[in-house]
Amino acid sequence: IYINEQKLKLMNTKEEMSQLEDTRVAQELKLLAINIKIKELEAVEDVLGTKGVRVNILSRAIDAINYMSNMYVSKISSQDETINLSISQGDTITLDVTRLFGQTTYKASSQGERRRVDVSTMLAISSVAQSQNGFSKSTLWFDEVFDSLDAETCSRVVELLSEIAKNKCVVVITHNEDLIE
Repeated sequence: IYINEQKLKLMNTKEEMSQLEDTRVAQELKLLAINIKIKELEAVEDVLGTKGVRVNILSRAIDAINYMSNMYVSKISSQDETINLSISQGDTITLDVTRLFGQTTYKASSQGERRRVDVSTMLAISSVAQSQNGFSKSTLWFDEVFDSLDAETCSRVVELLSEIAKNKCVVVITHNEDLIE
């Protein structure tokens, strides 16, 4: 009887070991599938991430954006200033502004200076995107674009947006009573 009990225990143990082995194999297959998915996602990140296609496309457009930004800022600013977007080694986009007194960063600029840069860069990106996509008509939305701008610059921005509105829809949202027509 003792031997039969031991044989039964041995058979049960072998069956449990077989089940555990099946579970281990199933878990290894799940782990393999997860590792494959991780590799796929890493490949997608390489293509769409900060070092992939997105930055490659942007780096090709940077020169055009800089040119157009500077064209627009010359129309709305009474100061001699130059906007320069660049992509650094770490794939960080940097925006520098050069004025008569020297180069400064966007963050070091006043709110009015930043707003001029914002408007100019936004119009430049819109122009470059439009030329790349072949859309001749589009809608530009400006929400409180005149905040922080002095009266002269507001007037220049209104003039520029009126010129642009001859060829596309321009929607301006403002609480500035002097600008509402």
